[in-house]
Amino acid sequence: MLSHQSGIKDFTSAIDYRRVIDRSSYGKDEFIKEHCSADLLHDPGTMYSYCNAGYCILGRIIEQVTNKTYEQNLRARIFDLLHMYDSGFDHNRSVLNSRASGYTLGPFDIENADYIEMDSTPGAAGAIYSTVEDMFLWDRALYTDQMLSKQYRDLMFRPNNEVPEVKAAGGRSRSIYGYGWQIYSRTHPLTKQKTKVVNHGGAIYGFRAMESRPVEDDAFIVILCNQGDRVGSSDVWNAIVRLNTELIHVITGQPYRMPSEARLTQDQRLYRIVNSDGAEAAIAWFERNGKKAAWGGSLLQLSEKLLSDGRIEEGLRLMEYDIEVTPGKAWLLRKTAQVFLDNGRTDTALIYAKRGLEIRPDDERFEQLVAEANRILKGDTPDK
Repeated sequence: MLSHQSGIKDFTSAIDYRRVIDRSSYGKDEFIKEHCSADLLHDPGTMYSYCNAGYCILGRIIEQVTNKTYEQNLRARIFDLLHMYDSGFDHNRSVLNSRASGYTLGPFDIENADYIEMDSTPGAAGAIYSTVEDMFLWDRALYTDQMLSKQYRDLMFRPNNEVPEVKAAGGRSRSIYGYGWQIYSRTHPLTKQKTKVVNHGGAIYGFRAMESRPVEDDAFIVILCNQGDRVGSSDVWNAIVRLNTELIHVITGQPYRMPSEARLTQDQRLYRIVNSDGAEAAIAWFERNGKKAAWGGSLLQLSEKLLSDGRIEEGLRLMEYDIEVTPGKAWLLRKTAQVFLDNGRTDTALIYAKRGLEIRPDDERFEQLVAEANRILKGDTPDK
């Protein structure tokens, strides 16, 4: 489990993880039984595939062996031992002085991060808070026998490279993961100098983190960011990775590049055009320069933003244009029909719902939309 070769399915990949599992409170054994106990994805010890469920199980094993909570073990064996007094196991209901709020980089604005029930998930898979200063104490201790003897530290920092990685992890033929750490060599693109790096990153709603230990240079890099990516985006994470890479170059005396300013996203650029010149101008720009989403809905987020701003006509116009660009997407037709229905454009909603039925004749949701639109057009009132 520490080398992520267990074959256990990661609960974060479940279709109902976001906004259902992640917001629910479970007992530890209940959570493991329900969300860490499905059929194995592969035989144990044959493949590297990152799995948060393994950490949850290991945390519970520690509790069973020591008759103490995982939090008590962390406090006694790491935090108090190393004088990491600004670190701990995070609870949603605990009030921490100077706690950083978590945010999400939305398509148009910075947003408050989604709620997550820390005790259940991530639990032992990552419910820890800390500071840069405390993490430096942690790094220094990893060069000594304070927490682990050299035997176990060497084991922890040695890649389990007898197995390949799944495609999502890079697809390498030999894993670069030890026990809780990635171990690899960073080659500078110009000088070709290689730097051995012991590294791990972390991501949770509203936060991104990265620590790297160029051990041969006796250096430590830690990046703690109280901003996360929205679903389907990786802009913040990519920025963290780039910053980490350039800091490695700085430490090793190699040429480095300063981070560039973030560019406007397509949605942000189109939103500005709508604000200055209207929806048709935004459509014209998109036709010349826009990047279409393969799954459809290229302008959906922009449309929803305009609708939430109360700019109904502009929002609906862009939704119609999305359908013109990708007319065969049933999910987009369903979404568009519902939005038009919600905004009193019943005739148009009926057209899109019927078009959806042509694509999926037995789709109950399209049938319901058609029935609702016909009921409204006939002036019928729903039964009480």
